[in-house]
Amino acid sequence: MEPRHPLGQCGACLGYGDGLQPEPGRKRDLLRVYPRHGLYSSTDGRHFTRLTTQPTAGLASGLCPAGSNATSCLIYRGEFAVVPGRNEMYVWVVDVQPDGFGNPTPVDEGIWRSTNGGTSWTAIPDNGITNCGDSAFGPNSGCGVEQGYYNLELSAVRIPRLFNGTDLYAGAINLYKCTFASGGTTCTQGDWINLTHVYGCNPGPLGHRRTCIRTSTESRLWLRVAKR
Repeated sequence: MEPRHPLGQCGACLGYGDGLQPEPGRKRDLLRVYPRHGLYSSTDGRHFTRLTTQPTAGLASGLCPAGSNATSCLIYRGEFAVVPGRNEMYVWVVDVQPDGFGNPTPVDEGIWRSTNGGTSWTAIPDNGITNCGDSAFGPNSGCGVEQGYYNLELSAVRIPRLFNGTDLYAGAINLYKCTFASGGTTCTQGDWINLTHVYGCNPGPLGHRRTCIRTSTESRLWLRVAKR
């Protein structure tokens, strides 16, 4: 069943309300993204309340009035990732704004980390995502959150061998990987690694892609990249 919108019968349901995830350390609590409203939590899966602390300045309460779809509220889509067995979660926030010709353009509002259920957030540097190195259609082709209103995934895998570190996977057109040591917020390898380089060479046989990432409590990762 689709969780009930906090404003009643879908009074503000533009975009993608993605990222439904269990809250770390709380078996019944759920977290969800609502477009043009922000991040919400629920204890029953039906009624959702806006988090007091939002990860980005663009989600301040004054920019996200209840009962409206204000474009001043800078979130169109988001994805959560929860580390199995730990009070550690991540969210990737993407907005959509018109470019100079009026075309909808995704805007990266950052990847954020919380270790206290969303009470506070720390920004994760996205070097290597914004400048992924591909150039089939010009500098940084397919980098950042291009097509992020459609292609967006985030998943986290715990790494016991790295003193309880974390592998974080972020997917838009490309799939990226960042490894964190325990408690770290920067990639141990420096920048995010571009694992796919979709537009790094002749893109003809690749086409546009849809990425699906799934993990298990045994720290295993499944990846499906499909041509669409």
